[in-house]
Amino acid sequence: MASTAGSFEVIMEIKQPIASEAGHWYSRDGYSQYTIIGANGKERNTTLRDARKFGYLPSVSAILKVAASPGLEKWKRDNLLMAALTLPKIEGETVDEFAERVEKDANDQATKARDLGTEIHASLEKFYMNESFTTKHFEFVHGAALAITDHFGNQEWNAEKSFASALGYGGKIDLHNDKIVIDFKTSAFDDAAKKEGYPEHIMQLVAYGEGLGLKDYRIANVFVSTSTPGLVKIVEYTEEQKRTAWRKFLCLLNYWMLDKGYFPNEVKDGANS
Repeated sequence: MASTAGSFEVIMEIKQPIASEAGHWYSRDGYSQYTIIGANGKERNTTLRDARKFGYLPSVSAILKVAASPGLEKWKRDNLLMAALTLPKIEGETVDEFAERVEKDANDQATKARDLGTEIHASLEKFYMNESFTTKHFEFVHGAALAITDHFGNQEWNAEKSFASALGYGGKIDLHNDKIVIDFKTSAFDDAAKKEGYPEHIMQLVAYGEGLGLKDYRIANVFVSTSTPGLVKIVEYTEEQKRTAWRKFLCLLNYWMLDKGYFPNEVKDGANS
């Protein structure tokens, strides 16, 4: 759906669905296939076995997960360390019991951070689709929209478009047009100057642009702070970074296929050849 931007005057408290890539599969005509109706008639997450049967394509995010993510791993370690430093010891508690409490606390904090990020992402999606979103996310969305317009000028945008690539992968893009591909990232940060993208972020964006068949396009991450409402950092990547990232992504795509023993481009008549 094309949009210049949503109206801030139609914001209201509503129950909104949260964007998700659970399942990580796409049909060959570009539609998400996150879930499937099982033999028992109930909905469940789509599996690799289903993908083989129906010829579904893996998502960009699923492919990127075959490579290490140093930034994410550091965040996990820091989160675990913070939990260990801030949780008070309980008298008589064993080391193993304390370690279990630390791990649970760290996981709880990670879940809260992930859920908040997902909710803000959903509100950004609704804004750019000219739909109402919850007022509690106003500052996050307003800050992102202003930063995007300031950086790229007035643009017509397509939000949450899914696609399928002839190379055997699919995905859903946060925001794009014929010349620009944007992906939102949310995290807690208070100093925009220190915020920068990771290699996997660039690979994700390039995979989207190439998957859409775009030419001479720009790519950028829009980092939205969850700890400082309204704080946003836009990081746009160079042509050299794009070229390197595309070559790296193709390597990961080949690795994913070899590792899973599933080659979507060889699927014929609904079964893996």
